[in-house]
Amino acid sequence: MRRAFGAVVLALVASGCAYYNGVYNAKRAVRRGEALRAVGREGEAAGEFALGAISAETVLARYPRSRWRAEALYLAGRGGALGGDCGRGRGHLMTFLARPAAQREWRDRAGVALALCDLRAGRLADARVVLDSLAVHAVPSARDEAIIGAARAAIALGDLRGAEQRLARVDAGVAQWELAAAALAAGEPVRAESLMILRVRRGDARPDLPQFVRGLWVAGDRAAMDRVVFTFGGSRARSSDRFAAHLLAADLWMAARVDANASAHLLAARRLALDSVAEVEAGSRLTLLRLADRSRLEDVTAVVGQGRREGRGTLLQQRLEDNLLLVQILERRVDRTGAALFLAAEVARDSLRAFSLSDALFRRLEESGTVMASRAVLGIATVTPESASVVAARVQERFPRSPDAARLGGNDASTMPAYVAQQAALTDVWTTATRRWRDSLAILRPAPGGAARAGAPRRVP
Repeated sequence: MRRAFGAVVLALVASGCAYYNGVYNAKRAVRRGEALRAVGREGEAAGEFALGAISAETVLARYPRSRWRAEALYLAGRGGALGGDCGRGRGHLMTFLARPAAQREWRDRAGVALALCDLRAGRLADARVVLDSLAVHAVPSARDEAIIGAARAAIALGDLRGAEQRLARVDAGVAQWELAAAALAAGEPVRAESLMILRVRRGDARPDLPQFVRGLWVAGDRAAMDRVVFTFGGSRARSSDRFAAHLLAADLWMAARVDANASAHLLAARRLALDSVAEVEAGSRLTLLRLADRSRLEDVTAVVGQGRREGRGTLLQQRLEDNLLLVQILERRVDRTGAALFLAAEVARDSLRAFSLSDALFRRLEESGTVMASRAVLGIATVTPESASVVAARVQERFPRSPDAARLGGNDASTMPAYVAQQAALTDVWTTATRRWRDSLAILRPAPGGAARAGAPRRVP
Protein backbone atom coordinates (compact mmCIF):
# COMPACT_ATOMS: atom_id res chain seq x y z
CA MET A 1 0.00 0.00 0.00
CA ARG A 2 2.80 2.40 0.93
CA ARG A 3 4.66 1.53 -2.26
CA ALA A 4 1.58 2.25 -4.37
CA PHE A 5 1.06 5.54 -2.56
CA GLY A 6 4.73 6.44 -3.09
CA ALA A 7 4.44 5.72 -6.81
CA VAL A 8 1.45 8.03 -7.06
CA VAL A 9 3.36 10.78 -5.23
CA LEU A 10 6.37 10.33 -7.51
CA ALA A 11 4.13 10.51 -10.57
CA LEU A 12 2.57 13.73 -9.33
CA VAL A 13 6.01 15.20 -8.58
CA ALA A 14 7.26 14.20 -12.04
CA SER A 15 4.18 15.76 -13.60
CA GLY A 16 4.80 18.96 -11.63
CA CYS A 17 8.45 19.00 -12.72
CA ALA A 18 7.33 18.61 -16.32
CA TYR A 19 5.38 21.82 -15.98
CA TYR A 20 7.73 23.96 -13.94
CA ASN A 21 10.97 22.84 -15.54
CA GLY A 22 9.76 22.52 -19.12
CA VAL A 23 6.43 24.05 -20.02
CA TYR A 24 6.83 27.00 -17.64
CA ASN A 25 10.26 27.90 -19.09
CA ALA A 26 8.97 27.40 -22.63
CA LYS A 27 6.02 29.73 -22.01
CA ARG A 28 8.32 32.41 -20.59
CA ALA A 29 10.67 32.21 -23.58
CA VAL A 30 7.80 32.31 -26.08
CA ARG A 31 6.27 35.33 -24.30
CA ARG A 32 9.61 37.14 -24.50
CA GLY A 33 9.74 36.26 -28.19
CA GLU A 34 6.23 37.63 -28.77
CA ALA A 35 7.14 40.90 -27.02
CA LEU A 36 10.33 41.35 -29.05
CA ARG A 37 8.53 40.47 -32.28
CA ALA A 38 5.88 43.11 -31.56
CA VAL A 39 8.50 45.89 -31.57
CA GLY A 40 10.32 44.72 -34.66
CA ARG A 41 13.27 42.99 -33.00
CA GLU A 42 12.63 39.78 -34.87
CA GLY A 43 16.21 38.56 -34.84
CA GLU A 44 16.23 38.56 -31.03
CA ALA A 45 12.69 37.19 -30.96
CA ALA A 46 13.74 34.18 -33.04
CA GLY A 47 16.32 33.28 -30.40
CA GLU A 48 13.68 33.34 -27.65
CA PHE A 49 11.26 31.24 -29.72
CA ALA A 50 14.02 28.70 -30.36
CA LEU A 51 14.73 28.49 -26.62
CA GLY A 52 11.03 27.99 -25.97
CA ALA A 53 10.92 25.16 -28.48
CA ILE A 54 13.89 23.43 -26.85
CA SER A 55 12.34 23.67 -23.38
CA ALA A 56 9.01 22.32 -24.61
CA GLU A 57 10.72 19.44 -26.44
CA THR A 58 12.32 18.29 -23.18
CA VAL A 59 8.80 17.74 -21.84
CA LEU A 60 7.79 15.80 -24.96
CA ALA A 61 10.90 13.60 -24.68
CA ARG A 62 10.89 12.96 -20.92
CA TYR A 63 7.14 12.93 -20.23
CA PRO A 64 5.41 11.71 -23.42
CA ARG A 65 2.16 10.95 -21.56
CA SER A 66 2.17 14.04 -19.39
CA ARG A 67 -1.04 16.04 -19.00
CA TRP A 68 0.99 18.94 -20.38
CA ARG A 69 1.67 17.21 -23.70
CA ALA A 70 -0.79 19.28 -25.73
CA GLU A 71 0.63 22.57 -24.45
CA ALA A 72 4.18 21.31 -24.97
CA LEU A 73 3.36 20.36 -28.59
CA TYR A 74 1.89 23.80 -29.18
CA LEU A 75 4.88 25.61 -27.65
CA ALA A 76 7.45 23.41 -29.39
CA GLY A 77 5.71 23.84 -32.73
CA ARG A 78 5.10 27.56 -32.52
CA GLY A 79 8.54 28.18 -31.03
CA GLY A 80 10.18 26.17 -33.79
CA ALA A 81 8.17 27.83 -36.56
CA LEU A 82 8.89 31.37 -35.37
CA GLY A 83 12.40 30.50 -34.25
CA GLY A 84 13.54 29.63 -37.76
CA ASP A 85 13.22 25.83 -37.65
CA CYS A 86 10.05 25.15 -39.61
CA GLY A 87 11.18 21.59 -40.30
CA ARG A 88 10.78 20.55 -36.66
CA GLY A 89 8.16 23.09 -35.78
CA ARG A 90 5.80 21.93 -38.52
CA GLY A 91 5.83 18.34 -37.24
CA HIS A 92 4.89 19.40 -33.71
CA LEU A 93 2.17 21.72 -34.99
CA MET A 94 0.61 19.03 -37.20
CA THR A 95 0.59 16.56 -34.30
CA PHE A 96 -0.96 19.21 -32.06
CA LEU A 97 -3.70 20.08 -34.57
CA ALA A 98 -4.53 16.38 -35.07
CA ARG A 99 -5.53 16.09 -31.40
CA PRO A 100 -9.31 16.29 -30.90
CA ALA A 101 -9.36 18.73 -28.01
CA ALA A 102 -7.32 21.90 -27.74
CA GLN A 103 -7.89 25.51 -26.86
CA ARG A 104 -9.33 27.53 -29.76
CA GLU A 105 -6.67 30.22 -29.35
CA TRP A 106 -3.86 27.67 -29.50
CA ARG A 107 -5.35 26.04 -32.61
CA ASP A 108 -5.70 29.38 -34.42
CA ARG A 109 -2.21 30.54 -33.52
CA ALA A 110 -0.81 27.14 -34.53
CA GLY A 111 -2.54 27.56 -37.90
CA VAL A 112 -0.97 31.00 -38.31
CA ALA A 113 2.47 29.59 -37.48
CA LEU A 114 2.05 26.85 -40.12
CA ALA A 115 1.01 29.42 -42.73
CA LEU A 116 4.03 31.58 -41.83
CA CYS A 117 6.24 28.56 -42.49
CA ASP A 118 4.64 28.27 -45.94
CA LEU A 119 5.32 31.96 -46.45
CA ARG A 120 8.97 31.51 -45.45
CA ALA A 121 9.27 28.53 -47.81
CA GLY A 122 8.04 30.60 -50.75
CA ARG A 123 4.54 29.11 -51.01
CA LEU A 124 3.19 32.65 -51.09
CA ALA A 125 -0.23 32.18 -52.67
CA ASP A 126 -1.13 29.23 -50.42
CA ALA A 127 0.06 31.10 -47.34
CA ARG A 128 -2.00 34.18 -48.23
CA VAL A 129 -5.21 32.14 -48.70
CA VAL A 130 -4.85 30.48 -45.28
CA LEU A 131 -3.87 33.70 -43.53
CA ASP A 132 -6.72 35.68 -45.11
CA SER A 133 -9.15 33.02 -43.85
CA LEU A 134 -7.69 33.14 -40.35
CA ALA A 135 -7.79 36.94 -40.46
CA VAL A 136 -11.60 36.63 -40.64
CA HIS A 137 -12.37 33.56 -38.54
CA ALA A 138 -9.59 33.32 -35.90
CA VAL A 139 -9.86 34.53 -32.33
CA PRO A 140 -8.76 38.18 -31.82
CA SER A 141 -5.31 37.28 -30.46
CA ALA A 142 -4.51 35.34 -33.65
CA ARG A 143 -6.47 37.55 -36.04
CA ASP A 144 -4.03 40.47 -36.05
CA GLU A 145 -1.09 38.12 -36.53
CA ALA A 146 -2.87 36.54 -39.51
CA ILE A 147 -3.58 39.96 -41.04
CA ILE A 148 0.08 40.95 -40.73
CA GLY A 149 1.16 37.62 -42.23
CA ALA A 150 -1.27 38.03 -45.14
CA ALA A 151 0.08 41.55 -45.74
CA ARG A 152 3.61 40.17 -45.81
CA ALA A 153 2.54 37.59 -48.38
CA ALA A 154 1.01 40.37 -50.47
CA ILE A 155 4.24 42.38 -50.23
CA ALA A 156 6.26 39.35 -51.35
CA LEU A 157 3.89 38.93 -54.30
CA GLY A 158 4.35 42.58 -55.25
CA ASP A 159 0.78 43.52 -54.30
CA LEU A 160 1.53 46.68 -52.29
CA ARG A 161 -2.04 47.96 -52.54
CA GLY A 162 -3.38 44.65 -51.21
CA ALA A 163 -0.91 44.82 -48.33
CA GLU A 164 -2.06 48.35 -47.48
CA GLN A 165 -5.71 47.28 -47.51
CA ARG A 166 -4.99 44.47 -45.06
CA LEU A 167 -2.85 46.59 -42.75
CA ALA A 168 -5.57 49.25 -42.56
CA ARG A 169 -7.43 46.81 -40.28
CA VAL A 170 -4.71 46.58 -37.63
CA ASP A 171 -1.98 48.58 -35.90
CA ALA A 172 0.79 46.55 -37.50
CA GLY A 173 4.04 48.41 -37.00
CA VAL A 174 6.36 45.62 -38.07
CA ALA A 175 4.56 44.91 -41.33
CA GLN A 176 4.11 48.62 -42.08
CA TRP A 177 7.88 49.04 -41.86
CA GLU A 178 8.22 46.10 -44.24
CA LEU A 179 5.74 47.71 -46.60
CA ALA A 180 7.77 50.92 -46.45
CA ALA A 181 10.89 48.94 -47.37
CA ALA A 182 9.02 47.29 -50.25
CA ALA A 183 7.84 50.69 -51.48
CA LEU A 184 11.41 52.01 -51.42
CA ALA A 185 12.63 48.97 -53.33
CA ALA A 186 9.84 49.49 -55.90
CA GLY A 187 10.89 53.11 -56.43
CA GLU A 188 7.91 54.60 -54.58
CA PRO A 189 9.48 56.91 -51.96
CA VAL A 190 6.23 58.91 -51.46
CA ARG A 191 4.36 55.79 -50.31
CA ALA A 192 7.35 54.78 -48.17
CA GLU A 193 7.44 58.20 -46.54
CA SER A 194 3.72 58.15 -45.69
CA LEU A 195 4.10 54.80 -43.96
CA MET A 196 7.23 55.90 -42.11
CA ILE A 197 5.58 59.13 -40.94
CA LEU A 198 2.67 57.07 -39.63
CA ARG A 199 5.08 54.99 -37.53
CA VAL A 200 7.48 57.67 -36.31
CA ARG A 201 4.65 59.92 -35.13
CA ARG A 202 3.96 57.17 -32.62
CA GLY A 203 7.60 57.16 -31.55
CA ASP A 204 8.14 53.77 -33.19
CA ALA A 205 11.94 53.43 -32.99
CA ARG A 206 12.60 50.28 -34.97
CA PRO A 207 16.18 49.00 -34.91
CA ASP A 208 16.25 49.37 -38.69
CA LEU A 209 15.09 53.01 -38.71
CA PRO A 210 18.58 54.15 -39.91
CA GLN A 211 18.19 51.77 -42.87
CA PHE A 212 14.99 53.54 -43.90
CA VAL A 213 16.49 56.99 -43.42
CA ARG A 214 19.37 55.99 -45.70
CA GLY A 215 16.88 54.41 -48.11
CA LEU A 216 15.06 57.71 -48.61
CA TRP A 217 18.42 59.43 -49.05
CA VAL A 218 19.57 56.95 -51.70
CA ALA A 219 16.18 57.21 -53.43
CA GLY A 220 16.93 60.92 -53.87
CA ASP A 221 13.98 62.15 -51.79
CA ARG A 222 16.08 64.03 -49.26
CA ALA A 223 13.31 66.40 -48.24
CA ALA A 224 11.27 63.32 -47.29
CA MET A 225 14.19 62.07 -45.20
CA ASP A 226 14.23 65.39 -43.34
CA ARG A 227 10.48 65.24 -42.74
CA VAL A 228 10.72 61.70 -41.33
CA VAL A 229 13.65 62.51 -39.04
CA PHE A 230 12.16 65.78 -37.75
CA THR A 231 8.79 64.09 -37.19
CA PHE A 232 10.51 61.34 -35.27
CA GLY A 233 12.53 63.96 -33.36
CA GLY A 234 9.29 65.48 -32.12
CA SER A 235 7.76 62.18 -31.05
CA ARG A 236 7.71 60.52 -27.63
CA ALA A 237 10.38 58.00 -28.53
CA ARG A 238 13.49 57.71 -26.38
CA SER A 239 15.68 60.80 -26.56
CA SER A 240 18.71 58.66 -27.39
CA ASP A 241 16.95 57.19 -30.46
CA ARG A 242 15.82 60.61 -31.67
CA PHE A 243 19.33 62.00 -31.09
CA ALA A 244 20.85 59.18 -33.17
CA ALA A 245 18.41 59.81 -36.04
CA HIS A 246 19.32 63.50 -36.21
CA LEU A 247 23.02 62.67 -36.04
CA LEU A 248 22.69 60.24 -38.96
CA ALA A 249 20.83 62.81 -41.06
CA ALA A 250 23.47 65.43 -40.23
CA ASP A 251 26.26 63.09 -41.35
CA LEU A 252 24.49 62.44 -44.66
CA TRP A 253 24.04 66.16 -45.33
CA MET A 254 27.64 66.88 -44.35
CA ALA A 255 28.88 64.26 -46.81
CA ALA A 256 26.80 66.03 -49.49
CA ARG A 257 28.25 69.39 -48.40
CA VAL A 258 24.84 70.89 -47.64
CA ASP A 259 25.87 72.42 -44.35
CA ALA A 260 22.69 74.38 -43.59
CA ASN A 261 20.62 71.17 -43.42
CA ALA A 262 23.33 69.39 -41.45
CA SER A 263 23.45 72.25 -38.95
CA ALA A 264 19.66 72.13 -38.43
CA HIS A 265 19.86 68.44 -37.51
CA LEU A 266 22.86 68.96 -35.24
CA LEU A 267 21.14 71.77 -33.34
CA ALA A 268 18.09 69.53 -32.91
CA ALA A 269 20.36 66.72 -31.71
CA ARG A 270 21.98 68.97 -29.11
CA ARG A 271 18.58 69.81 -27.67
CA LEU A 272 17.91 66.09 -27.24
CA ALA A 273 21.30 65.26 -25.69
CA LEU A 274 20.79 63.75 -22.25
CA ASP A 275 24.43 63.71 -21.19
CA SER A 276 27.71 65.48 -21.86
CA VAL A 277 28.95 62.67 -24.12
CA ALA A 278 26.06 63.12 -26.55
CA GLU A 279 26.30 66.91 -26.35
CA VAL A 280 29.98 67.03 -27.25
CA GLU A 281 29.42 64.52 -30.06
CA ALA A 282 27.04 66.98 -31.70
CA GLY A 283 29.31 69.89 -30.77
CA SER A 284 32.34 68.37 -32.48
CA ARG A 285 30.35 68.02 -35.70
CA LEU A 286 29.27 71.67 -35.46
CA THR A 287 32.96 72.57 -35.22
CA LEU A 288 33.56 70.59 -38.40
CA LEU A 289 30.82 72.56 -40.15
CA ARG A 290 32.33 75.88 -39.10
CA LEU A 291 35.61 74.97 -40.78
CA ALA A 292 34.10 74.81 -44.26
CA ASP A 293 34.13 78.56 -45.05
CA ARG A 294 37.40 79.54 -43.33
CA SER A 295 39.96 80.37 -45.99
CA ARG A 296 42.91 81.23 -43.73
CA LEU A 297 44.89 78.68 -41.74
CA GLU A 298 44.88 81.02 -38.74
CA ASP A 299 41.08 81.07 -38.73
CA VAL A 300 40.85 77.28 -39.08
CA THR A 301 43.27 76.95 -36.15
CA ALA A 302 41.10 79.29 -34.05
CA VAL A 303 37.88 77.35 -34.82
CA VAL A 304 39.48 74.00 -33.90
CA GLY A 305 40.77 75.56 -30.69
CA GLN A 306 37.30 76.85 -29.80
CA GLY A 307 35.90 73.41 -30.56
CA ARG A 308 37.81 71.92 -27.64
CA ARG A 309 35.12 73.30 -25.36
CA GLU A 310 32.25 71.81 -27.37
CA GLY A 311 33.83 68.55 -28.50
CA ARG A 312 36.21 67.84 -25.67
CA GLY A 313 37.20 64.21 -25.41
CA THR A 314 35.56 63.03 -28.62
CA LEU A 315 37.48 61.10 -31.23
CA LEU A 316 36.32 63.58 -33.88
CA GLN A 317 37.75 66.57 -32.00
CA GLN A 318 41.05 64.76 -31.44
CA ARG A 319 41.17 63.82 -35.12
CA LEU A 320 40.59 67.47 -36.08
CA GLU A 321 43.42 68.62 -33.85
CA ASP A 322 45.75 65.92 -35.15
CA ASN A 323 44.98 66.63 -38.79
CA LEU A 324 45.29 70.37 -38.28
CA LEU A 325 48.82 69.79 -36.98
CA LEU A 326 49.64 67.86 -40.16
CA VAL A 327 48.31 70.70 -42.33
CA GLN A 328 50.43 73.17 -40.36
CA ILE A 329 53.57 71.06 -40.79
CA LEU A 330 52.99 70.74 -44.54
CA GLU A 331 52.01 74.37 -45.13
CA ARG A 332 55.08 75.71 -43.32
CA ARG A 333 57.51 73.38 -45.03
CA VAL A 334 60.06 75.00 -47.35
CA ASP A 335 59.60 73.07 -50.58
CA ARG A 336 60.56 74.13 -54.10
CA THR A 337 58.47 71.42 -55.76
CA GLY A 338 55.11 72.58 -54.32
CA ALA A 339 54.33 69.03 -53.13
CA ALA A 340 54.00 70.12 -49.49
CA LEU A 341 51.43 72.80 -50.33
CA PHE A 342 49.50 70.36 -52.54
CA LEU A 343 49.37 67.79 -49.73
CA ALA A 344 48.37 70.45 -47.19
CA ALA A 345 45.44 71.38 -49.44
CA GLU A 346 44.41 67.72 -49.77
CA VAL A 347 44.48 67.10 -46.02
CA ALA A 348 42.56 70.33 -45.39
CA ARG A 349 39.89 69.17 -47.85
CA ASP A 350 39.65 65.48 -46.94
CA SER A 351 40.47 65.36 -43.22
CA LEU A 352 39.40 68.80 -41.95
CA ARG A 353 36.56 69.51 -44.38
CA ALA A 354 38.06 73.01 -44.63
CA PHE A 355 37.04 73.53 -48.24
CA SER A 356 37.74 77.27 -48.46
CA LEU A 357 41.22 76.81 -46.99
CA SER A 358 41.90 73.95 -49.39
CA ASP A 359 40.78 76.13 -52.32
CA ALA A 360 43.05 78.97 -51.17
CA LEU A 361 46.06 76.65 -50.85
CA PHE A 362 45.47 75.12 -54.30
CA ARG A 363 45.17 78.60 -55.86
CA ARG A 364 48.33 79.70 -54.13
CA LEU A 365 50.09 76.68 -55.57
CA GLU A 366 48.72 77.38 -59.07
CA GLU A 367 50.58 80.70 -59.06
CA SER A 368 53.80 79.20 -57.64
CA GLY A 369 55.40 78.17 -60.92
CA THR A 370 56.46 74.83 -59.40
CA VAL A 371 56.15 71.39 -60.97
CA MET A 372 52.89 70.87 -59.00
CA ALA A 373 51.20 74.06 -60.27
CA SER A 374 49.29 72.32 -63.08
CA ARG A 375 47.96 69.64 -60.75
CA ALA A 376 46.70 72.36 -58.41
CA VAL A 377 44.09 73.29 -61.04
CA LEU A 378 42.68 69.78 -60.78
CA GLY A 379 42.67 70.16 -57.01
CA ILE A 380 40.68 73.39 -57.23
CA ALA A 381 38.00 71.56 -59.22
CA THR A 382 37.50 69.12 -56.31
CA VAL A 383 36.56 71.88 -53.86
CA THR A 384 34.98 74.33 -56.32
CA PRO A 385 33.27 71.97 -58.77
CA GLU A 386 33.58 72.99 -62.40
CA SER A 387 32.83 71.10 -65.58
CA ALA A 388 35.49 68.79 -66.95
CA SER A 389 35.75 70.92 -70.10
CA VAL A 390 36.43 74.09 -68.07
CA VAL A 391 39.15 72.37 -66.04
CA ALA A 392 40.75 70.86 -69.14
CA ALA A 393 40.70 74.19 -70.96
CA ARG A 394 42.30 75.96 -68.03
CA VAL A 395 45.11 73.42 -67.71
CA GLN A 396 45.69 73.40 -71.48
CA GLU A 397 45.79 77.18 -71.57
CA ARG A 398 48.08 77.77 -68.62
CA PHE A 399 50.17 74.58 -68.60
CA PRO A 400 50.03 73.13 -72.14
CA ARG A 401 53.22 71.06 -71.75
CA SER A 402 52.45 69.68 -68.30
CA PRO A 403 51.79 65.99 -67.57
CA ASP A 404 48.31 66.99 -66.35
CA ALA A 405 47.48 68.51 -69.73
CA ALA A 406 48.69 65.31 -71.37
CA ARG A 407 46.52 63.14 -69.09
CA LEU A 408 43.44 65.30 -69.69
CA GLY A 409 44.08 64.91 -73.41
CA GLY A 410 43.94 61.13 -73.06
CA ASN A 411 47.69 60.59 -73.36
CA ASP A 412 50.00 58.51 -71.17
CA ALA A 413 52.03 60.87 -68.97
CA SER A 414 53.70 58.22 -66.81
CA THR A 415 57.08 58.51 -68.58
CA MET A 416 57.17 62.31 -68.73
CA PRO A 417 60.00 63.72 -66.55
CA ALA A 418 57.64 66.29 -64.97
CA TYR A 419 55.17 63.55 -63.96
CA VAL A 420 57.95 61.40 -62.48
CA ALA A 421 59.16 64.47 -60.58
CA GLN A 422 55.65 65.16 -59.26
CA GLN A 423 55.21 61.62 -57.94
CA ALA A 424 58.67 61.49 -56.39
CA ALA A 425 58.15 64.83 -54.65
CA LEU A 426 54.75 63.81 -53.27
CA THR A 427 56.12 60.53 -51.90
CA ASP A 428 59.18 62.15 -50.35
CA VAL A 429 57.30 65.02 -48.70
CA TRP A 430 54.49 62.78 -47.40
CA THR A 431 56.98 60.36 -45.85
CA THR A 432 59.09 62.97 -44.08
CA ALA A 433 56.17 65.20 -43.01
CA THR A 434 54.12 62.37 -41.52
CA ARG A 435 57.20 61.10 -39.66
CA ARG A 436 57.60 64.53 -38.08
CA TRP A 437 53.85 64.63 -37.40
CA ARG A 438 53.94 61.32 -35.50
CA ASP A 439 56.94 62.46 -33.46
CA SER A 440 55.12 65.67 -32.55
CA LEU A 441 51.99 63.78 -31.48
CA ALA A 442 54.07 61.42 -29.36
CA ILE A 443 55.34 64.46 -27.45
CA LEU A 444 51.96 66.22 -27.22
CA ARG A 445 49.88 63.13 -26.35
CA PRO A 446 52.03 60.13 -25.51
CA ALA A 447 50.12 56.87 -25.87
CA PRO A 448 49.71 54.65 -22.76
CA GLY A 449 52.69 52.35 -22.28
CA GLY A 450 54.70 54.21 -24.88
CA ALA A 451 52.91 52.51 -27.76
CA ALA A 452 53.03 54.20 -31.14
CA ARG A 453 50.02 56.24 -32.21
CA ALA A 454 47.97 55.47 -35.28
CA GLY A 455 49.42 56.39 -38.65
CA ALA A 456 48.74 59.49 -40.70
CA PRO A 457 45.53 59.99 -42.69
CA ARG A 458 45.67 57.65 -45.62
CA ARG A 459 46.43 59.41 -48.87
CA VAL A 460 45.02 58.06 -52.12
CA PRO A 461 47.20 59.22 -55.06
